Amino acid sequence: MTVEDMESEGDVNRQAGALRQLAGRMKGDRVLEAKGLTQRAKGSVQKAAGSLTHKVAETIDPPTDGKGDGST
Repeated sequence: MTVEDMESEGDVNRQAGALRQLAGRMKGDRVLEAKGLTQRAKGSVQKAAGSLTHKVAETIDPPTDGKGDGST
């Protein structure tokens, strides 16, 4: 799974969780609302993990900007 996939999946889970939570709230279904809250939290963790992985990868192997090695 790529970093972008992790972040995208996190976004999807956050949005789906928000909808599920709202549906539970509207129906008065506390279990559905709790499942939505859990799914939103899962999405937030996935998104954060993807961002962290991306930052670590950039730190280890910074992108080149084509301007040389910067020693001048």
